[in-house]
Amino acid sequence: APGFYDFYFDERKLRLKYGVSISYNEFSEILQKANSYPESKVTKLAEEIKKEGLNRGVKPQQFEKAARIFFALNEIAQENEYNALAISCWPKFQREYGFCVCSTIGRLNQNGVATSCEGDIPSALSMLLLNYLNQGHSMLMDLVKFDSEDDSLLMWHCGPAAECWADKKGLSYCPHYVDKVGIVNDLTFKPQPVTIMRITNEGSRISLANGDILEEEKKSFDGSRGWIGNLRILGEKGSALDFVNTIMVNHLEHHFPIASGNLYEQLMEVCAWLSLEPIKMVPYQNYLQNTCQ
Repeated sequence: APGFYDFYFDERKLRLKYGVSISYNEFSEILQKANSYPESKVTKLAEEIKKEGLNRGVKPQQFEKAARIFFALNEIAQENEYNALAISCWPKFQREYGFCVCSTIGRLNQNGVATSCEGDIPSALSMLLLNYLNQGHSMLMDLVKFDSEDDSLLMWHCGPAAECWADKKGLSYCPHYVDKVGIVNDLTFKPQPVTIMRITNEGSRISLANGDILEEEKKSFDGSRGWIGNLRILGEKGSALDFVNTIMVNHLEHHFPIASGNLYEQLMEVCAWLSLEPIKMVPYQNYLQNTCQ
């Protein structure tokens, strides 16, 4: 995404460490495919999408665009044998297609294609690894708020979480809160243990934490979101301030891939196999601390 300089990385290092190859597809190719599908096929999927959630203000043509973009991205993944996708989700989709792809990203993840937002390739790789470990449907979130009173974190993104993450209130569809187009998956995460992990530092380190999605309702924002408490940072009990401090001191990126379940032991073994450095907790102090890199 424009201005997200913390996501730049050396592709050669990821290839050497993980054996992955990275390919790029032009936005024009996606649109060309999206506009090529017959109306009958598009209408059928659009109706299926509508039935899966409660519509809160999304116009009918947006569901048709959702179907077209899903078909296009899914077909590109199949044709090229991609294991994961990193979608540059703004601003071109909004400006040139009048659509926001948040919900489509959620649908791709629900259908087993690890898909990250905002062109974040290391997060897509992280999500793919998490999916391999738990056979699940990971998601990519921002840390937008923390509560030092109960040591919880609010993980949120516009609306790209898969439907399987929704609590008993279920899934709702809304237009994007900024652009007023497209569809976002508006849902609150159901209570469960989770793992937060991202491959970082050109693929040589991982940030790793665990916690539990809280059942208690706390104030949040529309979109895909949930509060996570009972934090453990690389196996150690930590506070919300410790979590934030560890991010800041290590200059970590602002995206957080999240998977269902406690995958701490599995990921520590991955670190051993691949000679990765797991990032240790840096306890919060009331003064500036030097970088750990």
